[in-house]
Amino acid sequence: MIFIPEDLIRERNMTDIDVATWCLCNIVSNSPIKNSDLITVTQIAYQIHNTFDINHGIKEDIGVSIQHLLEENYIIGQRQGKQYYEIFQESFNMETYEYFIKVNEDDIRKIFKHLRPFAVLRTYLLILTTINPKTKCSVWNKEQLAELIDKNPDTITRYNKFLEDEHLIYIYRAKPTAKLKTNIYSRYEDREAAKTYGNQRSDGKKLATSANEKRRYTQMYNIVKSGQKTYSPDEMQELREYCEAENARRQKIYTKNPSYDQKLFDISVLV
Repeated sequence: MIFIPEDLIRERNMTDIDVATWCLCNIVSNSPIKNSDLITVTQIAYQIHNTFDINHGIKEDIGVSIQHLLEENYIIGQRQGKQYYEIFQESFNMETYEYFIKVNEDDIRKIFKHLRPFAVLRTYLLILTTINPKTKCSVWNKEQLAELIDKNPDTITRYNKFLEDEHLIYIYRAKPTAKLKTNIYSRYEDREAAKTYGNQRSDGKKLATSANEKRRYTQMYNIVKSGQKTYSPDEMQELREYCEAENARRQKIYTKNPSYDQKLFDISVLV
């Protein structure tokens, strides 16, 4: 099991291969009995397909990524000569990060079977960052996921298909006539929670939000929109779910009564 900081996954300045290289450095060098490890680009590249027969261009990209990770302080260490990098164990101490996710090493290796493993891994990790630990689910659509990592929605669809086939994620898809318009994501092992949550939302059985909660979410939204404060990923997820549901409710009223002032929430400020 490795722990990956959410900041690294969501940071637009970090590339897909930067994220993958950080994970591979963690796998290769994370030892409980040493303060640091000497690693090479070849060692990192070997982890991708368990072979030394790796395209030279990929090795060059990994070398660039290690340097970028060092410069951005996601890895603490230094270059030693032409071939080696000394990586300190504190690079993988999650006490330095506010939010992180847990991933099995074997799950990462499954992803390296894909022809575009770095992009698929980034997509997978991003989905995991959106999951609410209370419900074990997240409510997203592919357009929102695509925007976060600058991918085409159709590409996200293909990546999701691979992740589903490998039993890494589960997606509850709303029926065309259902009230639920977005997909429910979960880890594959939590698929029953996703089905339950999705069925409740699709059937319109979700409990009505109390007046106090409505005031709370509206206040949170105004604070985020004004840039005064940011909330935890879990709180942002809950806020976005409320705003999307409230927008849908107001749009339904507007359909029946065009004179109704919708005053829709701007979801873009919550992404």
